[in-house]
Amino acid sequence: MRPSLGSALLGALAAIVTAGAPLRARALEWSPEFQSLTETEQELDEGPWLFASEYSADVLSYRRPDEWQYQWLASRNAYDMAFGSVGAAHFVIDQRVKLQAELSEGVEFRFNYFQEKNRERDASHAMLEFAFWPSRSGERKLGFALYGEPELYKRNNDTGIALLFRPGPRHEIRAFNTFVDVTRLKRSDRLDNHVPPYLPYSRGLVGRWWSDPERGSGEFFEYAFRYDTRTQWTFPSEQYLYEYWNALGSIHGRKKLHDELALSLRVQFDRKHEARSATSALSSLAPDVAATLGAMHRDRLFAVVRTELPRFGPQDRWRLTAGIELANRSWKMDGGQVITRDLLPHALLDLPGFGSGLNEDRWGLGWVMSWHRAFGPVELRDRLDKEPAVEQKLLLSYDFRFAKKASIVLLVTGDLDEAFTRKSWDGGSARLRMNF
Repeated sequence: MRPSLGSALLGALAAIVTAGAPLRARALEWSPEFQSLTETEQELDEGPWLFASEYSADVLSYRRPDEWQYQWLASRNAYDMAFGSVGAAHFVIDQRVKLQAELSEGVEFRFNYFQEKNRERDASHAMLEFAFWPSRSGERKLGFALYGEPELYKRNNDTGIALLFRPGPRHEIRAFNTFVDVTRLKRSDRLDNHVPPYLPYSRGLVGRWWSDPERGSGEFFEYAFRYDTRTQWTFPSEQYLYEYWNALGSIHGRKKLHDELALSLRVQFDRKHEARSATSALSSLAPDVAATLGAMHRDRLFAVVRTELPRFGPQDRWRLTAGIELANRSWKMDGGQVITRDLLPHALLDLPGFGSGLNEDRWGLGWVMSWHRAFGPVELRDRLDKEPAVEQKLLLSYDFRFAKKASIVLLVTGDLDEAFTRKSWDGGSARLRMNF
């Protein structure tokens, strides 16, 4: 008999709320064209002292599957989210929404919203966009888009313009320029302000291609580059000057080699610089630096490759995904340099659950191992960091499927290094996907 969805959700949520794992973060970006410098960016403390040896394994365990990313790209309207309890006082939240509608011939409305709340980033953006395709022949090869974000506090408004090029019906290339906090200099109710000519802009290129849903191959390829310009931001009340710039490059794709094998790859590199300097001439547009409060230069490299066996086992109803990830992080600070390196082999076995046909649920049984190394001053690292360290996790999930339109995944993880002890419980999360 199929279990009650409501009772299963309540039980899983209760388990998630009591999870005792340390706070974790999502490092990979999903909407690079709308990311930008925010007020919370300069307030976040994201040094190496926050990330212990289990960090990368936790990030990998809760990540969206590549299948969801293809469904996101192939759907005009979609929503997905992931949240989990990360200790007694925090939730990690990662969600996004997109809506698209044809207003008239050659005019398209788009709405994009995403929220990322974790230790590395606390940001949310709701972008209203109008895309224009001026061709009189009806072909949508070349166009442009105007977009903006209305906020309660006008100082936080972002606006931008993008050039759109479509080499094919399911391939769009976007070159964009975002004017970050475009009205802060004139429409702010706070004393802090950007310092001309070092104003914030976000510029780059994003391309996305996905296969025809009629083929059922689930292939896609995304590529992105973004540069957040050098910005100076003065805080008179706190008497310091904040400096920032950021650069990111990434590729993400999935290729079906044949009916029995698929390959996916994702690589992302980002580099961020930020510094805080005490100011002595607060009224000047170029404040004199009296003393250095702190500077940090952070580099991150993520690379993951996976192979998928979509049909094997009894009646070809099992699915196996296996891969390996490299996560490399480096922080250069006044007190020294800290480097962490993680190598993460992992596997997930997908098995039939209750139901049948398009409504057949799926069990998931997974394993993640993390080989962790850390270099640098011990006093700058997490007190729980073990180096070198080998961590192993057991993943157990249940995926409630509603045809091809929606999916709810409940996931719990166990610490295999503490198996059959009171410390074997590790954490949990819930994920929801809807395409409409």
